[in-house]
Amino acid sequence: MVVKVKKIIPTEHQEQEAVVQWWAANRHVYGYLPDVLMAIPNGSHKSMAMAAKFKREGLRPGAPDLFLAVQKYALGGLFLEMKRMNWKPPRAGTKAHAKYMVQQSFHEMLQTQNYRAVFCAGHNAAINEIQHYLKT
Repeated sequence: MVVKVKKIIPTEHQEQEAVVQWWAANRHVYGYLPDVLMAIPNGSHKSMAMAAKFKREGLRPGAPDLFLAVQKYALGGLFLEMKRMNWKPPRAGTKAHAKYMVQQSFHEMLQTQNYRAVFCAGHNAAINEIQHYLKT
C-alpha cells in the first residue's frame, strides 16, 4: 500500500509574514531601516461597512501586498504581490482570473510610474526579488 503524504502549502498570510521576518533579520546587510518594507492592507474585509470605510480611506483593488520603499536608479521602489508557493496564474473565465487581471492592471500602472511590481509565489520568490532589486 502506498501512502500519499499531502504537502502542506503555507497560506499567503504565512508567506508574507516570512518575508517580513526575513527583512527584520537581514535588512542590516543592505543598510536599510526595518520600516522601508511595509504592508499594504488591501485584502478582503469582514463586513460591507468595514470595506466601505477602507475604500473611503483609499483602499485600491489590485494594490500589491508589500512595498519596499527604496529607490534604485530609475525605479521608485519594489511592490510585491504575495501568492502561495504553488500559485500559477488562474484560468481565464474564473473569478480568480478576474481578480488576477485587476492585480495585473495595477502592476502595469505602477510600472508606468517607474516602480517594479511582481507576483511572488512563496516567500523565497519574494526574498529573491528583494535581493535582486537591492543589488541592481
